[in-house]
Amino acid sequence: MAASAKALLGYNYKCAATLIGPKTVITTAECVDESYASSLGVHEGSLDRTSNQPLSVSKIIIHPSWNTNSRGHNFAILHLYEEVTDISPATGDKLTLYGWGTTSETGSALSKTLQQLSTSALDQLACNEQWKSTNTITSDKTCDQPADGTMACKGDTEGAVVTEDGKLAAMMTNENGRNNPGLPDVDADVTEMYWIKGNIV
Repeated sequence: MAASAKALLGYNYKCAATLIGPKTVITTAECVDESYASSLGVHEGSLDRTSNQPLSVSKIIIHPSWNTNSRGHNFAILHLYEEVTDISPATGDKLTLYGWGTTSETGSALSKTLQQLSTSALDQLACNEQWKSTNTITSDKTCDQPADGTMACKGDTEGAVVTEDGKLAAMMTNENGRNNPGLPDVDADVTEMYWIKGNIV
């Protein structure tokens, strides 16, 4: 299920997130830090991010190997005070990106409704070849290549990358086409499940 993290003061949008358990949400480490531990909420249950009040976050767990320089191990788990009972995976016929970002390259207003973008998986070798001058695609990262003329935009970071059968495959990071024109998107690979599973409540 898609979700979004908000700073509770004024309910300002912070970033996207994905519900992976009744009381557990996953996002990227770059979305949260210790200063948000007491002021972050999660908004869930609808394709419209403005329709409900956010649920309070009880705990933030940032991956212990998160590195702000390399952007490696870019994961954070959020525990909720309340349980969400309606858990269903996002669906799509293709590898699909879900996010609340702007709908034009020059726009600044975030989308009120959940947007989706069809994209294609890109193997690590090919991705590394394209990024080699500026970045190294490590084993905890994966890549996708949106169709020509389309891209993730501001506000899409931390959104879910979902497979054809509705499984969460990755999360978008800020290493995307909008920030790096002509390059593939670099995503946080959630197949690093040993850590994620150990923090689901």
